Amino acid sequence: MEFIKKCSGMIIPKKDKYVIMINQSSGYIERIIFTILHELSHVHCHLQGKFNRTFMSLNSEMIAGEYPKELQPFEDEANIVASILYLPDETIIDLIINGYSYQAIQEEVKISNAALFNRLRNFLIYNNIAPYQATNIVTNFRNGAQIRI
Repeated sequence: MEFIKKCSGMIIPKKDKYVIMINQSSGYIERIIFTILHELSHVHCHLQGKFNRTFMSLNSEMIAGEYPKELQPFEDEANIVASILYLPDETIIDLIINGYSYQAIQEEVKISNAALFNRLRNFLIYNNIAPYQATNIVTNFRNGAQIRI
């Protein structure tokens, strides 16, 4: 039971195939979809060819730093790729142009506060906004300010 509480998903390479295990006990489809995208990101980015590594995704309720230090960059990368697939740039632009608030985007997309914050921050950074400025913009947006694209 302890393992089930901590694990959202896992990918296990088996020769030239991959076994992806998903914990469906979260109860909501959006979390399951995100976990699948996260695990598929591992396959795409790191498990093709000669690599033979098992990845486990910790439950989103776990605190940061639970992964071994050497695995954290792989997990961060998979989260970023999954978040881009889950909430593409075009959708962000469309929602903001149509006047959606931070909370309205959360409800529309069915995304957690932390995941939306990180996705919007990364979106701004990749669009040439300095990281500290991107953090301020997203914080202000979350607190009710308008955001323009």
